[in-house]
Amino acid sequence: MANSQRGKGQKAMRPDDFIPAWDGGKRVMSPEEMFAAAVKATTAMGGTVRTNS
Repeated sequence: MANSQRGKGQKAMRPDDFIPAWDGGKRVMSPEEMFAAAVKATTAMGGTVRTNS
């Protein structure tokens, strides 16, 4: 459908042009970093964090 609406001389669209990049180039977080992010999000929303230590 998108290719039928392009002007003359424009390159044809490919399926890759419509598929979002989900990773966003982010690096993989360690378990400790994931826990810290979860604690930060919980406290930012007014929650409390209980740990066993």
